[in-house]
Amino acid sequence: MKRILCLFLSVLMVLCLSACKSQENGAASSSQSSGSSAVSSSTAAITRKPLPQYPNGELPKSLKILAIGNSYSDDATKYLWDICKAAGIEEVVIANMYISGCSLDTHWENISGDIRAYTYYKNTDGEWNSKNRVKISTALSEQEWDIVTIQQASWSSGMESSYKHFDKIVKYIYENEPTANVMWHQTWAKCEGSVPAEYGSEQLKMYEAIVKTMQDKVETSQYISGIIPVGTAIQNMRSSYLGDTLHRDDVTHLSKDYGRYTAAMTWFATITGCAIDDIDWVPEAEKEKITDLPLVREAVTNAIKEPYKVTDSKYK
Repeated sequence: MKRILCLFLSVLMVLCLSACKSQENGAASSSQSSGSSAVSSSTAAITRKPLPQYPNGELPKSLKILAIGNSYSDDATKYLWDICKAAGIEEVVIANMYISGCSLDTHWENISGDIRAYTYYKNTDGEWNSKNRVKISTALSEQEWDIVTIQQASWSSGMESSYKHFDKIVKYIYENEPTANVMWHQTWAKCEGSVPAEYGSEQLKMYEAIVKTMQDKVETSQYISGIIPVGTAIQNMRSSYLGDTLHRDDVTHLSKDYGRYTAAMTWFATITGCAIDDIDWVPEAEKEKITDLPLVREAVTNAIKEPYKVTDSKYK
């Protein structure tokens, strides 16, 4: 009887040891699997989100665009709703988060503090409406935006040292509006006579600095889907018979005729990828001034083909 009891206890100990070892191996395996998953999650590369493609010249039925900018994004989007509708897009929403002269530093301050700092302009039916004291987080969550744009303040747009918050801003937009493509609005060099001394007071030097900064700081970001080359389109227009006349009396903002119209056409063509040859809508108040649509189409098309250099106009 004693011998049987000893044998039973021996078998029981072996079974217990085996079970413990199995649990240890399972825990180790689980730990390794979990650790591998965490590393994979934390080190996964961000894939640059491509812009939507519309085959055979087809247009989207709906297009919702939010600009986070200043008076330059106001200039660029002023006619954008009308151009989109004229092209045949059924539902168009264009919005602009506006602070006069707003820089990337200020945008980041407002994002990180979730500050109600912007005037929120919005166009859903051909008329612009506005709301004061709006946060970027509120604007981002209001719609499922297709496109969200960001830009630098004009005077520092060609200064790489002023882009220290750029990566944080575009990452924030990318993560908080996952349905959207984040795009960079390339602004234009100021007209001759108003170019800051940091650019040698020369328009072409300012334009070249803007281009270099885009290539070095913006184009390399995995969060940016594309660049809207308004600055290049405007510079292309300046190489035509119009010369340096695309600004208003304040010598920095775009004229209400060819200036704003060229900017809006550049946004439309870049975002949709569609040809602009058949778009002939022009703002009613500027019909007597905007008479050379082939010139605009040339400047915009060439800017999209060659966004980092001036293409000399054939219209002299």
